[in-house]
Amino acid sequence: MRKKTGFAHLLLALLLAASLSGCGETAAPERTAGTVTRETDAPVETPADAPAPEATAAPAEKPDLADTPAPAETLVPEISDATTPSPAPTVTPVPEATAAPDEDPGSYAEDVPVYTPVLDVLCDYLSRGKPWWENTAAGLTGISEMVSYLGEDAAQDLGYVITDLSGDGVPELAVCITSGDGSSGVVGNEVLCLYTWADGEPLLVLEGWARNSYHWLGGGRFFYRGSSGAVYSILGTYALSRDGRESKCEECWFTWPRDDDWSVIDYWYNQLGEMDPEVSEPWEGRDIWEIEEELASQVRDIELAPLSGYLASWRSRQAENAPLLSAYWPDQVPNAYPDYLLCSLAEGEAGAEVVFVAGETLSDLRLLALTMGEWHVDEPARFTAQDRYTLDELTPERPLAAKLTFAGDIPNNGVAFLDSAGTEHVYAVELSGKDGSLVLWEIETEG
Repeated sequence: MRKKTGFAHLLLALLLAASLSGCGETAAPERTAGTVTRETDAPVETPADAPAPEATAAPAEKPDLADTPAPAETLVPEISDATTPSPAPTVTPVPEATAAPDEDPGSYAEDVPVYTPVLDVLCDYLSRGKPWWENTAAGLTGISEMVSYLGEDAAQDLGYVITDLSGDGVPELAVCITSGDGSSGVVGNEVLCLYTWADGEPLLVLEGWARNSYHWLGGGRFFYRGSSGAVYSILGTYALSRDGRESKCEECWFTWPRDDDWSVIDYWYNQLGEMDPEVSEPWEGRDIWEIEEELASQVRDIELAPLSGYLASWRSRQAENAPLLSAYWPDQVPNAYPDYLLCSLAEGEAGAEVVFVAGETLSDLRLLALTMGEWHVDEPARFTAQDRYTLDELTPERPLAAKLTFAGDIPNNGVAFLDSAGTEHVYAVELSGKDGSLVLWEIETEG
């Protein structure tokens, strides 16, 4: 009985081997999203008559990567949507900068007019020469730092480029600190502000300053470095989203005192860009200052157009559109001037200073005391005028700062002058009921 059973098992094994040998090669497992497969030494053969698989359409918001070879090794950990970060690897190699997009600054604001208002606001701020604490416009923090040290000369150390940095076909505007001369202008890598065009208007994507700096690595990526104190430093890499509307942290390292003891500093790691040990993992890999040095060595310059050239163009446009004479409160003067003409027509400290700025050279300028005459509904108001101050010439380069007294709602101050064609103009100086700014409106005088 045992012999028959053994013979049956042997016969069954032979039949099973013959069945398997006739089945051909085993099919390779199908690759699915998020699955990593390791290649074997022996290639998998595909039957000659097998139909080619149909390509799956990529989502609209993602680039077509069909022609892009996959990298041999993933150097940057994938950003997770989880609320807690993935554990830090023991050693994270610093990624090499990828090929940069077209950084030719051939597209200036004249070619991409949607960014003209942004550059105009920047030039207006530069021309005023205001310190950083008087800056109220978004995106100008780093630029205002430079203005506080250099004044209007800060434009000499700034450049800009309008080109597609994210790779979605929509050009971005980047304003950078210059670091040298380029092939067609200047070069720089530290980005002070970056905008993209979104929903019909410029969108501020990132903003840098001395203790919060972004340096261009190429391929839509930045080396980030920041500090909030002697023992609080942070560094890492950021990347633009495909649509250019966000700057996302890839990974970062930061320092933090242990138990508030500044003599013991710990290193931490996360992929959130936050300097917070509560959402981070202790870093036990390579020295972070070596990582900082290696990232800094990979920084790449961008070809830029000098901002000083755009500033000159902006000033020309301002001059062409400038009124013959403007009046401002001292803190609203649009440009910085090295010198002013001064006069005071107010008694004691009751007066207010008014700055008169000429749009062209004016002659026979007179400051007037106005008295309103009889007024009729269907006729323009008429004033009698008395000269209180005379000036042979007022030039655009040297404004007149005059201390005047304002008495009530009816204008009591005026100004008269001759333009370059010899035509006389007479204006009342009045306060706007809308925002309190100064308004000049032309009047008729008698007597």
